[in-house]
Amino acid sequence: MTGDIDPAPLTATPPRGLGTPQTSAQPMAWGAPRTSTTPPVAGAGAPPLWAIPPDADAPGAPYRPTAAALRQPYSNTKRVTYGLLWAGWTVVLTIAGFGLLSSGQILPGLIALALAGLAGRYDYRIWAWRARRLLFFIIF
Repeated sequence: MTGDIDPAPLTATPPRGLGTPQTSAQPMAWGAPRTSTTPPVAGAGAPPLWAIPPDADAPGAPYRPTAAALRQPYSNTKRVTYGLLWAGWTVVLTIAGFGLLSSGQILPGLIALALAGLAGRYDYRIWAWRARRLLFFIIF
């Protein structure tokens, strides 16, 4: 009997994890696995979280995009149209900003340049397919 390890402490104690204390009065044997190696019993309800096998979202799993991920949020024609519209706003606001600065109107010129920067940033997001939705903004 010397050298034999009693298997009861290895399977009788629940696994430790997520800061939960060990509830068994018997300490876990040295070198024992932290999770049980026995599969969950069928029909006993949902298996504990530590017994669920990793799914496709686990780190290291190959990426398989779904059909919704492959679908683009808007058409290419709409993207080009809105991209050109916002590029036009960027050019108009930039010209207006520098025109106002050169005529001595500092605050309106800086506001126009700030709006031109925002319009240019949104225009870049449209061209790079990063805009979540397309905004149509035109003044007659």
